[in-house]
Amino acid sequence: MRQRVARHLLLAAAAAAALVQPSASQTTTTTTTATTTEAALSVYRPFFAGDTDRLVASFDRWNTFLPCTLASSTPTHSGFPVPLTLFYSGTVDATIDASVAAVTTSTSAWRSCFSTISVVGANLTAAMDQYHFVHTDPTWNLGPNLQFYRLLALLNVSNRATSVLYLEPDSVPVKGGWLETLAAEVAVHAPFAVLGSKYAGHNWDALDAGAVSPALRNHLNGNALYNVSS
Repeated sequence: MRQRVARHLLLAAAAAAALVQPSASQTTTTTTTATTTEAALSVYRPFFAGDTDRLVASFDRWNTFLPCTLASSTPTHSGFPVPLTLFYSGTVDATIDASVAAVTTSTSAWRSCFSTISVVGANLTAAMDQYHFVHTDPTWNLGPNLQFYRLLALLNVSNRATSVLYLEPDSVPVKGGWLETLAAEVAVHAPFAVLGSKYAGHNWDALDAGAVSPALRNHLNGNALYNVSS
């Protein structure tokens, strides 16, 4: 998982937008199976070149555990289908793996839960898109943090949803109807800024408590629901 430790930056989105706006060279690929005037929820799946295979493979799991309940390929839950965006850290051009573009034209059952599937680039340069495990270097997770900044800038000008689910490639469902369940959670817990949790993984289990900084020990898991209505 590409750790994201700057989730409070959501509150600074407007101020940051001018610095991190995705460039005009951004390319979007969209397919549509249904038309909606406005979605209460949209899904963004961030990825970089190193986890392209994991992202594409994760959709096989979605076929086993459908995001929403379907009846004759039609969602039964109010508010569905919803938009899905595959948010690439680099520039979407001819060099992006063809398997990513193929997701947008999938005919698998899970596809019926989504009105559109887009591939959008954050347009980070190689120098920006850093991610390594030398945690004493403050740039170790520069790439994912800047990618998150650029998503906020993108949402500031183009998003029509009130809530966004940020779902990384290594996050997989374990039950059917998981996305409509999350949509119901939005209604139950609103109003909120971020609906998620602290990191609950195993990366730090083998380390002494003193070996992990408080910032890492207590950082918010980026896989969460974000209120972007303001």
